[in-house]
Amino acid sequence: MSTLLDAQAEAGGHLAVSAGPAGPAVTDEPPEPPRLSWPQVLRRFWPLTAGRRLAMAGALLCFTLAVVADAIGIELLSTLIDGAVENADLDQFWHPAAIWAVVTLAAAALTYAGSVLTASASERFSRRLRAHTHDHLLTVAPEELDRRALGDVLSRVVDDTEDVEHLTVSGAVSTAGSALAVVIFGIAAWRQSWMLALVVLAAAPCVWLLNRWLTGRTHAVSMRTRVAHGALTSTLEQSFTNAALVQAYNGRPAERRRLAAVSGRLMRARLRQTRLAAVQGPLTELVETAGLLAVIGIGVINIATGDLTVGGLLAFTAYLTFLYPPITALGQLGLVASSSGTSAARLVELLDLEPAVREARSLVVHDREITAGPAGIAIEGVTVRSPGRPDRLHDVSLRIPAGALAMVTGPSGAGKSTLVELLVRFRDPDAGRIRLGGRDLRDRPLGELRNEVTLLPQEPFMFDETVRDNITYGVPEDPGTGPISLATRDSGAAEFLDRLPDGLATQVGQRGRALSGGQRQRIALARALLREGSVLVLDEPTTGLDPQAAQNLIGTLRLLTARGRTVVLVTHDLGLTRYADQVIEMRAGRVHRLTVSPDAPAHPLDRPGTQQLKAG
Repeated sequence: MSTLLDAQAEAGGHLAVSAGPAGPAVTDEPPEPPRLSWPQVLRRFWPLTAGRRLAMAGALLCFTLAVVADAIGIELLSTLIDGAVENADLDQFWHPAAIWAVVTLAAAALTYAGSVLTASASERFSRRLRAHTHDHLLTVAPEELDRRALGDVLSRVVDDTEDVEHLTVSGAVSTAGSALAVVIFGIAAWRQSWMLALVVLAAAPCVWLLNRWLTGRTHAVSMRTRVAHGALTSTLEQSFTNAALVQAYNGRPAERRRLAAVSGRLMRARLRQTRLAAVQGPLTELVETAGLLAVIGIGVINIATGDLTVGGLLAFTAYLTFLYPPITALGQLGLVASSSGTSAARLVELLDLEPAVREARSLVVHDREITAGPAGIAIEGVTVRSPGRPDRLHDVSLRIPAGALAMVTGPSGAGKSTLVELLVRFRDPDAGRIRLGGRDLRDRPLGELRNEVTLLPQEPFMFDETVRDNITYGVPEDPGTGPISLATRDSGAAEFLDRLPDGLATQVGQRGRALSGGQRQRIALARALLREGSVLVLDEPTTGLDPQAAQNLIGTLRLLTARGRTVVLVTHDLGLTRYADQVIEMRAGRVHRLTVSPDAPAHPLDRPGTQQLKAG
């Protein structure tokens, strides 16, 4: 057997690395999402700042007042130099020095307050954006998420959110503060010497043009860095998740090559990013130094002609020290916007994924429709298309009476899983409709529908919580000990719960790895049985169960149908079909054969005879 380890190294299939005998190979990348401009980012994400805009305005006010305080301090410096220092008079020192100390303390306090307000607004924005993205992704079709590299999705939700926050909240406050600082220090410098102020302002366009030149080069590098980071996260996630497979198949060399491939991409992208940043710093410093030398040279001439005092020159150089950082920050705005705009584009790509289904067309819920009770299923002319491939389902029509046990069989690819997806509205049919209790599923609110239709997936999903938490997941209120005990008994989980270290309080571990496969299956079954919906859909529920446990499960399901609950069970085990009220055999997306028990829907386990109807 050849070892083929394919990694979806970038979101949406951007990069695939195959680590086989010949080593890793990299496929071509599709076009990257276009970078969003700052106005585009603000238009998209500004609504999420609601409730924190006052804090942002307060932070900007604090920073502005701190700048004013610094400008006052510089004026006091000029007074001290021209008075106390020039005249060697200590009496002229104390009063300006005391005022300067107070002003400096005020500036420090205002800067602290502005930083706290900015952090408060930015962290709450990040939290809200992550929650918004998280909630949206949970409306996307599960198969769409499965097509994406999990590590890259996590990188976007966690890391790219920080960049979007910087551009929307803290970066917006910082930019506005820098612009106000330039205006305030510029006016103060102009008051000292308009000629020197012109020299300083002449350097500003040079800084801006320099950073503008670097902006275009930064976008491509930023995108490659982000994508490579997502690829690395995805590769590590796959390796660790499949550690048992890697060890059993001697896959460590292949995993090492795969990791080296994506790590090399990240390393090269970051080195290029570092080189661009390293170019910017010295060039900006060179421009600033040239401006400072020009100021000192012209200042010396002005002192010689009596147009400027020594204190005035020192004050001006101090203004220059305070003026260049915000000018540089404004010059780097393009670089920051480029990098953060790249992250915003990656995040928007997730947020623009269409939900698998839309909320009900009518949210009017009639009393009879929310009353718990038996509900039959009617599938009428349903077709589900698959672009470029045969239909997943084609013109399927079925009626499953309330309180019936219907089993769906057929080979892989016959359409069984698609039928399950339709019943819980993971997707909608392209043609036809499905009615539950006489009402189209698309006319039922999703929350109501998924309380009515309970799904037991083929894979027993587990959270890293206690057994009790996993069993009661999705139940609005704590059901109490009685219903939990009944569900664990009917599912067969009670047989091993007493042997667990802490019983129901036992931690199941990540993905339930502290339990065996059969134990996970029974706990998932107990979770499904605990819900009181009128329909129970089970996808291969006997996987991992021994024959006796499977028989017990069928007995439990018959008890549920006797109470009026409708059960749809997908299975490859044809031995179970003798217990069904209906056996629906699927082939190539169609109902090939429908076998109906004459005693359907509710009767004892064994059926003496059946009636067969061949479809088509």
